[in-house]
Amino acid sequence: MSIYFSINLAPIAHNGERYATFCAGNRATRSVDPRAKCAGVNPHQGRKPDCGFTEAEPPEGGEAHTVCYATFDIPYFVIKDVDKRLRMAAFFYTLDEAGTLRQISGAVVGNKVAAWRTEQRINEIFCAADWDKDKTLFITLTHPYIKTEQGRQESWKFFQKDLPRYLRKLKAKGMTDFFVVKEAHRDGGCHAHLLCQWKRKFSTFTHKGKRRIANKTVREYLKNNWAGDVDVMAMTDDDVKGYLKKYLGKYSHVEDALRRAKRSWGNEGDERHKDADCKKLWTNYYCAKMKTRRFTCGTKKRAQNPAAKPPDLVKSMNNSTAKERPKIVKQVLITWDIKMNPAFEPYNGIVKPDTRAYQLAMNYLGARDEKPM
Repeated sequence: MSIYFSINLAPIAHNGERYATFCAGNRATRSVDPRAKCAGVNPHQGRKPDCGFTEAEPPEGGEAHTVCYATFDIPYFVIKDVDKRLRMAAFFYTLDEAGTLRQISGAVVGNKVAAWRTEQRINEIFCAADWDKDKTLFITLTHPYIKTEQGRQESWKFFQKDLPRYLRKLKAKGMTDFFVVKEAHRDGGCHAHLLCQWKRKFSTFTHKGKRRIANKTVREYLKNNWAGDVDVMAMTDDDVKGYLKKYLGKYSHVEDALRRAKRSWGNEGDERHKDADCKKLWTNYYCAKMKTRRFTCGTKKRAQNPAAKPPDLVKSMNNSTAKERPKIVKQVLITWDIKMNPAFEPYNGIVKPDTRAYQLAMNYLGARDEKPM
């Protein structure tokens, strides 16, 4: 079934002339970036056949031009879906004595709060388990797929079905514990990273800068039982948790990735995050769409640590220093109509004064103060 959607893009300046807003009617598998590949030096008279835009309104004194448009690095429907899901969390505005406005939220998959909680669970799991680097393997599993929406969905379904079967075969061969993380490729297909511990120790050798296991029988067993490519590496250090925090730690949230994707990675320094951002957004989108968990572990028992007090949790989550923050003078629950406002940004942190989100927040707080009790 074909799905269509519209994108309202800001007016584009070309050769000193300002154009009216374009409206794109593209298929869901393709979206359009208003920036020209040629930086505007090769204009085309009228509408380019494959640009995906309706006719532009002619500027004063001449006919409309279009340019050779680039495509987005990730479809717009993914950005829209992730943004909508982040808005589902409960949000609060907090105003402190210094006049700083902050936005905080409850936990929802993909935001900073949920990522922080996941990292705490990882710490609990690894404190309860005894991981030895000489017995631990790091395996990356991939599977070929067609780079279409249907092909990407089939890729994620394949891992849902075949990954548990593969883990059972490894347990029968001597695997004692595991931690598996699903992640998207740059273009949306699924692959998995498996960190597994075995009963025996493995002798290793270095090949092209990577540690490989010398046991050919185990290598062939791992590859022959998976319908795709299998990359097997031995651990290089004792910090087993470091391998997983890269994928599931406090920096695995999609808030910053969504912020950069909405501006098409146009700010200085955004380009170096593009690959990681696309992977995070695709992963968040398909884990929700396919109703699958991003990570699974074999360790059931967790470390029995005394419960931390709420102030301690807040300090550790914010990585605060000894310097105390200004006292909060106002904290207000954000209503649904504000969260669904286009100016609202579903992120945790300080709301900058020179943004539409800040103006929306101040109008909302002012209206509440003026409302009679």
